Amino acid sequence: RFPRFPARCRIRSSQAHSRTFQKRFFHERVSRLGKRLWDASTPNVYVFSLTEKKDDLSQWRGYSMGSGVAVQFEAAGLETAAARSSFQMLPCIYEYDEQVALMDEFIEKSLAVMRRIHEPRPTDPATMLRLGAYSEISPAFSQLAVRFKDRAFRDEAEWRLVWQAPESHPQTGLKVRVAQSLLVPYFDLPIGGALSPPDPSYGNRAVYKTPIFRCIVGPNQNPYLAKEGIRAAFASNSVYLYAVENSPIPLRNL
Repeated sequence: RFPRFPARCRIRSSQAHSRTFQKRFFHERVSRLGKRLWDASTPNVYVFSLTEKKDDLSQWRGYSMGSGVAVQFEAAGLETAAARSSFQMLPCIYEYDEQVALMDEFIEKSLAVMRRIHEPRPTDPATMLRLGAYSEISPAFSQLAVRFKDRAFRDEAEWRLVWQAPESHPQTGLKVRVAQSLLVPYFDLPIGGALSPPDPSYGNRAVYKTPIFRCIVGPNQNPYLAKEGIRAAFASNSVYLYAVENSPIPLRNL
């Protein structure tokens, strides 16, 4: 499921006091450009979050609450499946200096686009965006914004599948799920799968081989039953799964 990412992005950092002016100047530039992009149109950006961490205590604590499963994908296969639906697989960026460098590069490229499209007829930046530069600048801005995270979260080692819906997208297939305080729109992403020859471990049935490689059942009060439930769910849908494992991390549910 792919929650819609907020169209506004605020970049925060806690660098040394000697860089206060530099930071303020950087944030002002980003804020002005972001506001103009927002005023021109509201992008519909969808993301799917992943992590490099296979079996991590902080991830179980943050997301599973005693009943989670980590789904491990084969990276190349997932990226290929995502590309078929125009998703990009991108790593999150946590370091402030790298964020600054990327935003400076983006701003310079954006200004070049504005000059190229609207020369020799200068006008104010907001109008220029509405007249056409937005279609070139907004996708790049959105894909950059969804990658920026505070350095405090760097241990998550997060990657994201990112898709920006065109303004003309008909929203066909859009679904909604209930979150704690709002409704979250999302799309299902087909990850495909090739039908294999009959497999003895699946009762000599043909099975679908997808980018899903392994499932790891997190700390659980009933580890054996939880593992067998996952195995049965995949088998009943004829989806091949290389392995189902229990996390060795003990459950501490106090």
